[in-house]
Amino acid sequence: MGSLIAGNERLLIRMPNWIGDVVMSTAGLVALKRLYPDISITVLVKPWVVDVLKHHTSVENIMIYSPRRSLGRFLDVMRIASEVRKRRFSAYMLFQNNFESALIGWLSGIPIRFGRPTDRRRVLLTHPVELPEQVTKSHQVNDYLSLVESFTGSPAPVDCHPHVFLTEADRNEAENILRKIPGDNPLITISAGAAYGSAKCWPVAKFAAFVEQAVSRWNARIVFLGSQEDSIVSQRILDLCRVRAYSIAGQYPLLTQAAVIERAGLCVSNDSGLMHLAAALDGVSTVAIFGPTKPLETAPFGTGHVILHHPVACWPCRYRECPLGHMCMEEISVVEVIDAVETVLGKR
Repeated sequence: MGSLIAGNERLLIRMPNWIGDVVMSTAGLVALKRLYPDISITVLVKPWVVDVLKHHTSVENIMIYSPRRSLGRFLDVMRIASEVRKRRFSAYMLFQNNFESALIGWLSGIPIRFGRPTDRRRVLLTHPVELPEQVTKSHQVNDYLSLVESFTGSPAPVDCHPHVFLTEADRNEAENILRKIPGDNPLITISAGAAYGSAKCWPVAKFAAFVEQAVSRWNARIVFLGSQEDSIVSQRILDLCRVRAYSIAGQYPLLTQAAVIERAGLCVSNDSGLMHLAAALDGVSTVAIFGPTKPLETAPFGTGHVILHHPVACWPCRYRECPLGHMCMEEISVVEVIDAVETVLGKR
């Protein structure tokens, strides 16, 4: 298949719904812009992922799609399709795999509609594409790059990787936060939650023990990050700690928290959106704690990261809450995480 778009046309991309997936998909945006520098890229996104893309140099415009969950959902689909139709895009590319995302493109009459024929939506696509098995069973970043390659008919540049852009305002706000945390000792950020559910979370007692040992060993400054929901688990950990640690979870915008991670250069995280966000920042290493999910597919992308994972007999699974004792996470010891952090600190 040759290229489905010329170099100066207007492309709409339906992005994934979750922060981590959007971060990984930015590798595809980078590849598209490298292959076609004059292309105009508009992204269609849910409101909670806007911050990931609002400064991205590959994105020209952002359209927000926030449908209701009630009977009014179809009206919202019709409304966004009408808005899309008015903008007269040349092509519609789906980084999102559900039926509704393809329906929007079909209703809007975009002449080229390209994506994977998942969720019974083949009939809505003008150019369905099946990704090779070796791609779908490798890192998820490769899915997005392979879609770009099929769409353009050209190999993706070899150095395209996920990237999140920060502004000086983001960094200045992070510095204001860190001025309230005294000392110049190692700064360690922690993402203790996961939007998917508790099955992906290292136990709070282990996190608390890690914090105590990190403060004892390195006199580290510990900062918990995340959403308003993550602030609950962060506070549970802080309540167990017998040392001073801090939480900004739910208190600041996503990119301000990203700037704190960038300033630290290190994030200890469950398999979560913040883990991918951290890995997409220049100069940041992650210590990634994996339980029921597959590191091969969703590990922090790039080099300098340490992945901790103990696959057990019931792994992998899709449980949001583990009914079997959470052994995949329980078997990861505090000592392992301490050693992993020490490895990262020692290389810096």
